Amino acid sequence: INAEYGESSSFLQQNPVPEYLKQAQKRLREEMDRCDKYLDESTRFELEQKCVHVLVEKHLELFFAEFVNLLDNDKNEDIGRMYELVVRLPTGLQHLKNLLENHIKSVGLKAVEACGRGKESVDPKEYVKALLEVHKKYNDLVTTSFDKNPIFVQALDKACTAFMNKNCVSESSNNTGKSPELLAKYCNLLLKKSSRISAGEDLESILSNVMVIFKYILEKDVFQRFYRSLLAHRLVNDTSVSHDLEGTMISNLKQE
Repeated sequence: INAEYGESSSFLQQNPVPEYLKQAQKRLREEMDRCDKYLDESTRFELEQKCVHVLVEKHLELFFAEFVNLLDNDKNEDIGRMYELVVRLPTGLQHLKNLLENHIKSVGLKAVEACGRGKESVDPKEYVKALLEVHKKYNDLVTTSFDKNPIFVQALDKACTAFMNKNCVSESSNNTGKSPELLAKYCNLLLKKSSRISAGEDLESILSNVMVIFKYILEKDVFQRFYRSLLAHRLVNDTSVSHDLEGTMISNLKQE
């Protein structure tokens, strides 16, 4: 075990952390294969714990420092390797979870700032698009690199709730209900006959994406107030693109 630690420390001094992650996975597999072939099954758990202690736990600080760099550079495969190693430690995931949550929140706030920069008013379409892009990116990451682990699903949900409800757009208007207002106005743009949907886009699918954002909205009563008013206007003026879609959207909102 001491030899393993010396080897791992030496490798880390000469190689970047992503290369070490590959090496650590390889050594763990080799040790477990050797155990299965030559040692009694009763020794497997203890041997694995010792290997994890030496190859992973003793280097956690370096892992955590590198994790943010991996997130910044979209190194999803390396993130997955780190998760596969750290998940073997009961206490190892909490810090990764906190780092991921803070990272998603930061990226989300910057995305909102970018779509509102230099504009007197924020375009509802651009605003919702920015929120959806951040959510999709990190939902995909949680699915592929973190195996949908509930801890990281929770990190995604908490980060999205934070930046979707309180950001530079809500603060500049001094209005915590700005996100639900913009979401309702985006729905109105989609459901009006003048809706400009690109060729090949499915309106029903786009509306289902709206529900992704709605799930995170805290002031749902604000959304409902704006939505009801805009719905009434569409119906009175016969500008609704489809009564069936109106019904589907109302049904989706009731389910939430």
